[in-house]
Amino acid sequence: MFAAAGQEDSRMDQGADSVQLSAYGVEESTEYRALSLLALVALVLGLLSPVCWAAPFLLIVPAAAVAAALVALAGIQRAEGRLTGAALARVGMTIALISAAAAVVRGPVRAALIERQLLPLAQEFVDRIADGRWDGALDLMTEGGLYSFSPQPAPGSPQPSEEEARATAAAEFRKHDVGILLSSGGPWRLRRIGPRVQPIDERTTVRVTATFELLPDDGAGKPADSLLQLEFLRAAQYEATGAPWRIARWSLVEPARAN
Repeated sequence: MFAAAGQEDSRMDQGADSVQLSAYGVEESTEYRALSLLALVALVLGLLSPVCWAAPFLLIVPAAAVAAALVALAGIQRAEGRLTGAALARVGMTIALISAAAAVVRGPVRAALIERQLLPLAQEFVDRIADGRWDGALDLMTEGGLYSFSPQPAPGSPQPSEEEARATAAAEFRKHDVGILLSSGGPWRLRRIGPRVQPIDERTTVRVTATFELLPDDGAGKPADSLLQLEFLRAAQYEATGAPWRIARWSLVEPARAN
């Protein structure tokens, strides 16, 4: 009987120990760990990182996100379980790195795409002048470029009509150094030279300046002594016509001055 009682007491002690251990286990699993503030900052900055696509100087945002994430991860590791937030820091750092990489790649890719759009327009402009299709060349100009040949009206005087401006432009363009060169020595084949174009984004337009070398189309003669520099304008009113770019300015430059 005493042996049975001893066995019963032993089982009760083991049960009590298991209950006590279970209580300790629950207490350990629910132990509070503070959230790393730097990890939270890294996440917020990471979510804001796509703003760097707007301007190069805003790359400081993803850079700050990566720095905050690295410091947060190091602090969490040193805390030995007293801090949490490593996942938040990693998410913020990942978003920041992707945003920065996209911003860096976006500029050259966009410039390359724009160059592919501008070369056919510039070539068509040159071909029309070389063929004596002056009215056709005027169709590729912006309104400002077309009216640049007309004298400024006196204060209070009306602006010349489009027909008058086109007639003046067709006559004056023949006397312009660009018109003289392109119409006298063609046909020409254009080759873009210089660094990548740098689009200038304005409120509703995009401006791009590109420089071209004038090569004889038959490949037999020598290139022109001067380079052709054109300024292109993209605007909503032109996009509606299916040809988003127009030529706003034109000039001849010496090779040493080419951008």
